[in-house]
Amino acid sequence: MTVDSTTHRTVAVPGLGTGVSVQLAVSLRGPHGPALLEVEDGGRRTAVAVDVQRVDGVPDSALVVPQDLYDELGLGDARWTLRQRPAVQAHGLVLEPATVREPDRMTREIAAGGLAGALLTPVRGGWEPLVVGGSTYEIKEVRGAGRDAVVRIGPETRVEIFAPGARAGVDMVILADVSESMDVADVPKPSGGYLKRIDVLKRSLRALLTVRAAALGPASQVALLAFDSRARARFPAAGGMATLDAASPKAVTESFRKAVDQLAPRPGSHTDIQRALHAAAELLNRHGRPANERVIVLVSDGADCPPRRPEDTGRVFGALEEPVSLMEHLHRDMKVRLHAVGISTEEWFLRRCEPHPRLVPDHRLLQKLLAVAGGGRPTIGGVDDVGDYFSEVGTGLRYPVTGRLTARPELRLDRRTLQKLTVRRPAGPDRDKLADEFAGLVRSVNERSERALGGALFQRGVLPQVEYLLLREVPQDTAEFGRQLTAHLRRLSPLPPGAAGHECVREWTALMKRLNQALVAERDLSELSRVCRCASREIPDVAVAVFGALCEQLRDVDRGLRKLPTRPAGAPAARGPARPGGAVRALERTGSRAFLS
Repeated sequence: MTVDSTTHRTVAVPGLGTGVSVQLAVSLRGPHGPALLEVEDGGRRTAVAVDVQRVDGVPDSALVVPQDLYDELGLGDARWTLRQRPAVQAHGLVLEPATVREPDRMTREIAAGGLAGALLTPVRGGWEPLVVGGSTYEIKEVRGAGRDAVVRIGPETRVEIFAPGARAGVDMVILADVSESMDVADVPKPSGGYLKRIDVLKRSLRALLTVRAAALGPASQVALLAFDSRARARFPAAGGMATLDAASPKAVTESFRKAVDQLAPRPGSHTDIQRALHAAAELLNRHGRPANERVIVLVSDGADCPPRRPEDTGRVFGALEEPVSLMEHLHRDMKVRLHAVGISTEEWFLRRCEPHPRLVPDHRLLQKLLAVAGGGRPTIGGVDDVGDYFSEVGTGLRYPVTGRLTARPELRLDRRTLQKLTVRRPAGPDRDKLADEFAGLVRSVNERSERALGGALFQRGVLPQVEYLLLREVPQDTAEFGRQLTAHLRRLSPLPPGAAGHECVREWTALMKRLNQALVAERDLSELSRVCRCASREIPDVAVAVFGALCEQLRDVDRGLRKLPTRPAGAPAARGPARPGGAVRALERTGSRAFLS
């Protein structure tokens, strides 16, 4: 079933809203599912991903759209087409807020914002922004779909919020694992061979320095602690935290570079993540700025964490004695967020080395820590994965949206709205006969105007629009009827160049002007009924009277065109019906519906 501006009229309904997902309504015979609403207006093309719903009570010839979308796209005058398109499910989504706010508030807003089921609109090089809870989010990344696809967000789609560092200050403590297991060379190099885990860590921290050395924005502080069974300050060397960005003195950046270069595994040492978290928390508590985000970045292979002592079996640990309990406390009471980076994998180790329980990478603790400190998953891998993470964390931070996304509200049209869409007409004039006569007159007038004037008098596709409005289905609301009639009369008004000089065409344009002035003059249609010599002011009766007046004037136009000579062969052809010029658009912008003669 074709759905476009020649077969359907658009009906704007206030209160539907576009929000995170644009939903349109059609009749039970119409298409349904994901689609692109493609609009062409004045040479400008726009496409919007929409979800089309079948709703009982919507007329076959109507497309119900939200009022704000109707106004934004100018659907009353533009040519449009609805094309069904399959939607690809997104695996992951990264959103960047236009204005950075408190991270927990943004993640709650996204989780409760009705994203599940929403469609993303593809545009050149990306996607249209999303509006969730009144806030605008740029779509930074979509995983699992190409950039030219219509993308659907599912309830299981993993959503993250990216907060650029240029807009928000961050206090960051980096915990670098330097236990004995970090000396194992089991991380594949992109060019071949293997790297030590510690070398992957050092490369990544150098990438972080490169990004931070070029960054400007709110003051952000960094500290680097090396840890194994205990934690030691590496940057700043004297302890505390230091600003690290484009405004930092060269001595500061060189100090960080030197601290990274000096990182080295300590033979015989094991990994104690709990002590490292204690040291990071103390730094943030003493030296963190009140307005800044507090973040711990834990980088470890997870190997050789000390087991509980036999005498601790069955003991109830205090809130600050276990790493997971400690991290939960820090997140809840000090608003500290954790980012975890796991270096190497068990598979890489077993492929390269003999099994050794103290050296096997184990990232289960990292996952447990993240579960209580902001959610999300650890970044696990080698040179590229860890390097990409530190390059990005130098420019901003990601905050995962935890839990299932809420579903968008179902599209509902109340009975009152449906009643306004259509009025079933009582017995009266033979509407089918009027429609047949109108079709024949439009066809005859266009054929004769092409021979005599070099161009068709009326736009193609105007017949179904006028017929449906005036004879088949008419809005019950007076304002809506007047608005739709004004839009259709605009499409009947443009003429080929030179046509207005002929008397029969001048009479036609005069009728268009009278009808438009009547629509502006009275809200109860009394002036329109007077112009069309209609005794009633009821919308169905006035609609038929307008249609009768159009047919009557078309007969005069047809008779007048018959008298004109055929255009000589080789004479310049007139252009087709022109779109309204700037003067008409200016009148529209000021609220006037009258047309220039």
